[in-house]
Amino acid sequence: MSTDETRLLRVVVHGDEDDDSPVSVLRAAADRLSERPDRRVVDMTVEYDLTNLRWKGYLYFTEE
Repeated sequence: MSTDETRLLRVVVHGDEDDDSPVSVLRAAADRLSERPDRRVVDMTVEYDLTNLRWKGYLYFTEE
């Protein structure tokens, strides 16, 4: 891969309704990812499944 290519990557986090808030989990993951200068968080999305009482969070970031 050349030095001027940027990849879009995704982290997926699953949890039950009794687990920590998806927002706090994704923020912690974003903080960890941002520790490296070649990574930048670009978006965060949370879905909640009312039928199964589970949530799923997505954290999108770029890596150069």
